[in-house]
Amino acid sequence: YVPALRAMADIFTKVAELWFPMPRVVRNFLHFVVQPAAAELLLPALPWLAKAVASYSTYDWRDGIEDGLVEYLRACAQRSRDTVIADPALHKAYFDLLAIVVSRGSHAAIALRDRLAS
Repeated sequence: YVPALRAMADIFTKVAELWFPMPRVVRNFLHFVVQPAAAELLLPALPWLAKAVASYSTYDWRDGIEDGLVEYLRACAQRSRDTVIADPALHKAYFDLLAIVVSRGSHAAIALRDRLAS
C-alpha cells in the first residue's frame, strides 16, 4: 500500500486542512500514520498535525490524542531523525508538537524529550 498512499499525499494535505480541527479524526489518523503502509505520510504529516493540535482546547484532549502524538513523535524520531533535524520546517513542527505534549505533563513525552536531548 505504500505506493498508493504516497500517490495520495496531496489528498491527505487537503483532508488535513478540512478534518484535522476535529480531535477524533486526528486521534485515528495518529494510529494510522505510524503503520508501515503509511511510511510516506509520516513526515508530511508533521506540519498538518502541528497546525491542528496548536488550536485544540483543553476539552479537545479528552479523546486520547496525547498518547497517539507521543507514539507518532517517537516513530518520527526512530525512522527519520536526520531528515527532521535537517529540514527547518519539519524540525519546527516536530518540536512544536513535542513541546505541546510535554507542557501537558505527559510522562511519555518527557521521557522522549530527555531521550532526544541525550
